[in-house]
Amino acid sequence: MGLRTCVERVRRGGTVVLLGLLPPGEVPLLGDIAVTRELRLRGAFRFDTEFDEALGVLAEGLPVEAIVTHTFSLAESRAAFDTAHDRTVASTVLLDLRTHA
Repeated sequence: MGLRTCVERVRRGGTVVLLGLLPPGEVPLLGDIAVTRELRLRGAFRFDTEFDEALGVLAEGLPVEAIVTHTFSLAESRAAFDTAHDRTVASTVLLDLRTHA
């Protein structure tokens, strides 16, 4: 679900980065879209400076709403992890760590 969304929404000539491990088994790839839109697919298993780069891009206003399927408060963290584990309903699950007055 998340990979499909990324491949369908990345701009022509853009790059889709697959981070970490994919789910077990075969993962369908939208090769026709990747080829006709001239997309680059990259895999990255280990992380180093990517977190700082990602936070910088997010702080600059990168629109991520299209891939965020669920947002939970810190008090709901158990439900957040359970939801994130179920790839039939979730793509990207966020924990909202902001304090609310």
